[in-house]
Amino acid sequence: GENKEVSKKEMADTQKKQSDILAFITETQNRINTAKSLGLDVEEFEEGLKEIRELSNTKDYDTALSKGNALKKSVNETIEGSLDKVSDILEKAKATLNHAEQVMVKTEEMDSLRNQASGAFKLNRYEEALQYANEMMEKAEEPIKYRITVNLLKEAKEKITEAKENKLDTTQAEAHLKQILEEEPRHQEGLALMAQVRELDRLEKEFGTT
Repeated sequence: GENKEVSKKEMADTQKKQSDILAFITETQNRINTAKSLGLDVEEFEEGLKEIRELSNTKDYDTALSKGNALKKSVNETIEGSLDKVSDILEKAKATLNHAEQVMVKTEEMDSLRNQASGAFKLNRYEEALQYANEMMEKAEEPIKYRITVNLLKEAKEKITEAKENKLDTTQAEAHLKQILEEEPRHQEGLALMAQVRELDRLEKEFGTT
């Protein structure tokens, strides 16, 4: 009777190991899919899981579980590192949207893309979240740059008017401003923006106005 008890216990242990390893394989496959959705290279992980499946099929459950734990740790560490990057990009997208709102160029489309990015992130669709966040930032970049440029030009014009009222010679500053406006009507280049910043600095020095 004792041998029967031992073999029953062994069978129960084996069945537990078998169900553990099957649950583990499913869970690890899900984690690998998450890594894939982050755009990570998962070839090595897929190979590792294949080996664990083979060990399980040959009933070497102990080796399968110990190799499995090492694989799981490696997959999780890789995902965590990458998730931080996704979170950073979503934070950057949020800051960009706030900036767009401050300079009054925020659109419903930008809002919608930001919401889609957040929604996808919550559903663990990380690659999708990144696509929406990056698209939103691209859409916001030009209008923000344009608005900042317009504001700087407005400020430069005001400084020139103020300088004229103070009977200062503004010929050079006006010519420079005219040149910027003619060369870059929509100011789509960062270079034009830099030119205005430099012009403002020069005006401040030349006219002593703040």
